[in-house]
Amino acid sequence: MTAGLFNEMANQIAANGYALPRTIPGYTADGLPFAYPPLMFYLLAVVREVLGVGPLTASRVLPQVYAVLYLVPFYFLAEEVLDSRRQAGIAAVIGATSPEIFKWHLSSGGVVRGGAYFFALAGLYVGVRLFGAHRRRYALAGAALFGLTLLSHVRYALFFGASYVIFWALVDRGRGGLGLGASVAGGGLLVASPWLVTVASRFGTQPLLDASGTHGGLAAVAPAAARLLMVVPPRTELLSIWHVVFLLGMMLLVARREWFLPAWFVALAFVTHKSQFLFVIVALVCAKVLMEDLVPLVRRKLEFDLPDRAVSLAVVGLLLSYSVGAGALFVTNYPVSQYQSVFDASNRMPSHLSDGDAEAMEWIQTETRPNATFVSVGERTAEWLPLLSDRQLLVGYWGVEWEGAGEWQRQKSLYFSLNVCDDAACLADRMSEANVTPDYLYLHTDGQPAGKIRSVEDSEAFVVVFENDDAIVAEYRPEEV
Repeated sequence: MTAGLFNEMANQIAANGYALPRTIPGYTADGLPFAYPPLMFYLLAVVREVLGVGPLTASRVLPQVYAVLYLVPFYFLAEEVLDSRRQAGIAAVIGATSPEIFKWHLSSGGVVRGGAYFFALAGLYVGVRLFGAHRRRYALAGAALFGLTLLSHVRYALFFGASYVIFWALVDRGRGGLGLGASVAGGGLLVASPWLVTVASRFGTQPLLDASGTHGGLAAVAPAAARLLMVVPPRTELLSIWHVVFLLGMMLLVARREWFLPAWFVALAFVTHKSQFLFVIVALVCAKVLMEDLVPLVRRKLEFDLPDRAVSLAVVGLLLSYSVGAGALFVTNYPVSQYQSVFDASNRMPSHLSDGDAEAMEWIQTETRPNATFVSVGERTAEWLPLLSDRQLLVGYWGVEWEGAGEWQRQKSLYFSLNVCDDAACLADRMSEANVTPDYLYLHTDGQPAGKIRSVEDSEAFVVVFENDDAIVAEYRPEEV
């Protein structure tokens, strides 16, 4: 989810007089280097300060704003690629209702990702026009948008840059286009240079290299192959109809030697295998095959005459209604996939902090000493703890990618190993093995086995000092283990 960390970064920017901070306190024992692309954190800080809203409100509202805004460049990109307003509208609806896209942007982490997606999609629209028309004004716009994307999120900038290379290879392949593409890259780096130079002067280039080795890395063959075949667990127990239409569409496009969309998808699957990027192409393929193949097929198979417009409305309306309904069910986390587990968030919509957790963190801020340290167990609450309680969280992988893949993997493994513990003894053992000794354990109780909660309440190693319907705060006494 990461919205807690994102809001803490916005806090640090505002507290530092809008100069770029050096570190982010509260996350892990030593804090984190502030090497993140900072643009969206500056915007978040300004919005919160000008409107006077808190972090929870901003994390609920801003992603919804971005999720509407990025549909505008999504539509124009689709219209440019498909050369059809009707198909572009269908593609935009698919993009708006597919969990593979909105899971990353409509959730609270969308305070950063949603804005980055807007810049990236706008840049892709400009890129298609750039390599088709060779006009310098498109290169200038592309450079500005690439810089803004890079200043928002590095992986979205990778999506942007890789797509430009693919556009040049598939549409242009000339020296003029190569030069214009290079000017976009150079201009974008120039726009982002204040941040890049600051990070390099403080930390060297290593944080940028370290971050690229996490979250699956780049050009990862196994995830790419899974994405190529769409072999992924279902987001809900309802089948995503667009997976089926997409696979059919890819076969039809290859059979007709229409290579642009299939080649773009395959290349991106190996460069960045994240679903929010690949589903842009899925939406384009589905819209194209729906109107050019499936609707005509239904029209031919009908044994009675209907106006062409009525057939189109019926087929498209039925599929889009199914898509909207399935997306709505995903947003409400019902029905979640059979692959869902308590701590695995991949197949459900990230939720916001509960009132009980907010109450518990307020208690921590007023009733524990300022230098108290915590380990938090229970998905979706831990990363909010440093922000809302002003206390140190010792275990958590959010933002640790800037310290290297090894440390990121260590923190992530420890965090999830604590989450799968069935009782208090396991929690104490795992912390002891990792040489982690917090002052308190924070246990988010929603979704936790009743036996695990009782074992913490009855344990000699943990003394419960606060409890409500959603959370337990327990003082950790390792000497009693």
